[in-house]
Amino acid sequence: MLFTGIPLIWWAIYSGTLADSVVGRYVCDPTVLEDHERFAFITAYLFSAALLIEGVLSIQGLIHSGRIKTIAVAISLVILLSGAASLGYVGHLGAKLVYQQGAGVHYPSEDCGEFE
Repeated sequence: MLFTGIPLIWWAIYSGTLADSVVGRYVCDPTVLEDHERFAFITAYLFSAALLIEGVLSIQGLIHSGRIKTIAVAISLVILLSGAASLGYVGHLGAKLVYQQGAGVHYPSEDCGEFE
């Protein structure tokens, strides 16, 4: 899941950066948008670090010491749990942007002419 998730999270950050210039003009509290962006980067860095550690652990014979391997697995677990918590908070902030501040919401015209 890390191998597919890492490129997707960086793509989401890229597309979010593109949308930032549009959405940033319409939100009432821009600190929520900045926190959303900051925690998205934190999440991406955490999961990328976990992928790096897991990649090193998967190469047989690279780590010979059982104690070092156990420590690396424990560090990876802590990073993955931190990434999961950060991802949940990013989702919460994204929901606040959409549902509380109307970020990215299209308001149709009075006659709804654009849907004809």
